[in-house]
Amino acid sequence: MSNTKNYILSSLLAGTVIALLSAIPYLSSLNVCCCLWHIVGGFWAAYLFWWSSKKISLGQSIGIGVFTGIWTSFIYSILVAILWGTMSEQFVVQMNNILQSSSSEMPPEMIDLITELSSSPLIMFLIVFAVTLIIFPIVITIGSIFGHLILKKKNSVGETPAVSKEI
Repeated sequence: MSNTKNYILSSLLAGTVIALLSAIPYLSSLNVCCCLWHIVGGFWAAYLFWWSSKKISLGQSIGIGVFTGIWTSFIYSILVAILWGTMSEQFVVQMNNILQSSSSEMPPEMIDLITELSSSPLIMFLIVFAVTLIIFPIVITIGSIFGHLILKKKNSVGETPAVSKEI
């Protein structure tokens, strides 16, 4: 399998799983523990790449981490927008109550603008995508570098370790 195909398949598979684990409400709470799903997902992406080619360099692991972070960001943003579309009405009502009761200094026009922006799944997608496009590739790349550090010690198929002979 070519490296380009390896990059795409490894990063897409790992990115999809990371996005799902990060978007599912109760499972996503484990991300609080040092971005658990993203670091483990970055390691897994590096492992998937290594598994198909039996070698991985530092540059390849960084590339895998960045690609996986981009895929994760995109898929996660879609999932959040879908969830937001189903739950936004309840949230908007609660947020309006909080804004109106807590901030007497905020003009009503500002409250209306916030309400309108927060009720649109498309706006939510764009906001989440913009933020996660910065954060996810960085954190996932850290996980893929950990993967490189662990996997680089494994020998390629057919290679035998060098053995020193003492006389």
